Amino acid sequence: MSKIVSMEHFLVPPRWLFVRIETDDGAVGWGEASLEGHGEAVAGALDAARDRLIGHDADRIEDAWQMIYRLGFYRGGPVLMSALSGIDQALWDRRGRVLNAPVSDLLGGRVRDRIRVYAWIGGDRPGDVAEAAAMRREQGFDAVKMNGTEDMAWLAGPSAVDDAVERLAQVRETGLDVGVDLHGRVHRPMARQVVRALEPLGPLFIEEVLLSENPEAIAQVAAQTAVPLALGERLFSRWDFKPFFQSAAIDIAQPDLSHAGGISEGRRIAAMAETYDVALAPHCPLGPLALASCLQLAATCPNFVIQEMSLGIHYNQADADLLTYLQNPKVLDVSDGSVAVLEGAGLGVEIDEERVRHAARQPHRWRNPVWRGPDGSLREW
Repeated sequence: MSKIVSMEHFLVPPRWLFVRIETDDGAVGWGEASLEGHGEAVAGALDAARDRLIGHDADRIEDAWQMIYRLGFYRGGPVLMSALSGIDQALWDRRGRVLNAPVSDLLGGRVRDRIRVYAWIGGDRPGDVAEAAAMRREQGFDAVKMNGTEDMAWLAGPSAVDDAVERLAQVRETGLDVGVDLHGRVHRPMARQVVRALEPLGPLFIEEVLLSENPEAIAQVAAQTAVPLALGERLFSRWDFKPFFQSAAIDIAQPDLSHAGGISEGRRIAAMAETYDVALAPHCPLGPLALASCLQLAATCPNFVIQEMSLGIHYNQADADLLTYLQNPKVLDVSDGSVAVLEGAGLGVEIDEERVRHAARQPHRWRNPVWRGPDGSLREW
């Protein structure tokens, strides 16, 4: 038995939260518990989880997952599940390193050799999308994602829809596949109009067509379009995904492995999605540990289709980008629209611990912007 002797967390720029777990045999594992805009809350949840984990057998990953999930009485939600996600990833990373095997081998072995990826273009208020798409093509991507709209009123005029169509058309002309993220910014009075207008341009998928707390309305939109609908970044467990699978409301499940219970729960969500013939495309606009966790899962899932990658995303910084904290950044090289399956031990990425500790001396306090309409009312970000 290898007992957990320490668990540390590090709030590092641009908006990430890393977790480091060490056992009495000197083995170390890293995970990512980033929750955009709520890092301090997750750090508090990690402090509480530490009380239960010190002295626990690190090889009993599922037992640790169940203990943290079930014995706090209150279950689920973004804060608790993000903390659990970082712990779970770190335990899988450590276990893989002890056995000198990638996590994908521990999950049953890979079903593919390369993993299709996409990058972001356009920013929160999308602009210069054609130029950005061309740059992504030069970087080796064959697919991108962009916000479909700026903030939108509950009921907006035709120009708002026309702008979304024009932007998508510009990027489609580059020959790239394009996922369109409505980011929960569009409310029901506009959703069907926007989807209907975008459909003739052949988007790869439309993400968060409505906020996930409106499952009935999402099912109605799904019944009226042939565009694949994707959703899941604000769902935190297999129980949260269950009604969307049962109602056939989504075609692509997007659990975020730093929010939805880590690799363990991500694997269960993926298998559950497969039983409903739903594809898997993990959400990940986050750091290298979150991405590595997604890639390990993607390597093993028959229903996986494409992976989000935050290289150069508008939330990152020049000195705090996807590869900044890695000692082996080449493992994430993009070629022909994909990256190779990670073959190193554990998560397959090597963290520059000295750089992480130095960056965490000034913890980030990232917050998303507050948007208001012309009348002063709040708009969805």
